Amino acid sequence: MPPLKLKYIHLFLVLTAIIGGVEYALMLTFDFMDLEQNLPASMLSILDALCLIFFSALPIYLWVIQPLFKDQTQYKKRLETLVTALDSAADCIMITNAEGNITYVNQSFADITGYTAKEAIGQNPRILQSGKQNDSFYSTMWHDLTTTGQWHGELWNKRKDGELYPEALDIRAIKSQTGRTKFYIGIFSDLTEKKAMEQSLIQAQKMEAIGRLV
Repeated sequence: MPPLKLKYIHLFLVLTAIIGGVEYALMLTFDFMDLEQNLPASMLSILDALCLIFFSALPIYLWVIQPLFKDQTQYKKRLETLVTALDSAADCIMITNAEGNITYVNQSFADITGYTAKEAIGQNPRILQSGKQNDSFYSTMWHDLTTTGQWHGELWNKRKDGELYPEALDIRAIKSQTGRTKFYIGIFSDLTEKKAMEQSLIQAQKMEAIGRLV
């Protein structure tokens, strides 16, 4: 069982114990004071409810509400840290739902593709397709994703302004405990500079070979 679920179960049991303990103490007190014989039933019920609220309020606040708010605050801080880290990552990060529609992109995605987060979210990653890969390429990609849960390789994509660029792409399918795909996360980097350096190196090697031949 997940730790968070165990925590909530524990808090629920504490809440039940507090209310049950206070109510039992009130019953003993009312019985000792013989209030059932001296007060009408309606008045006794109101008194019981007021005493229950008064005597259980502080324990509930200390042992249930405070721990709950503390956990929520820590969770919110961790979430904010995670979002900041993703937005600051050098590589592009794109998350899609199980249907393949974009739900999150980081700042590097906007810098490389030209699409802002507002423009990209809700769209399908097909907006980046360059047309240099055929249908068989994408069929193989989705086959790997559905069978192994991951795919990585190189391909050509298209920026918002129409410029084509090479990229290294790694896609992972994030699954639930039942094996159902919850969402996909893709991490990719622009290989334009790397390809240019490789081409320059190849050209230099060619010139060197020609020079040796001459």
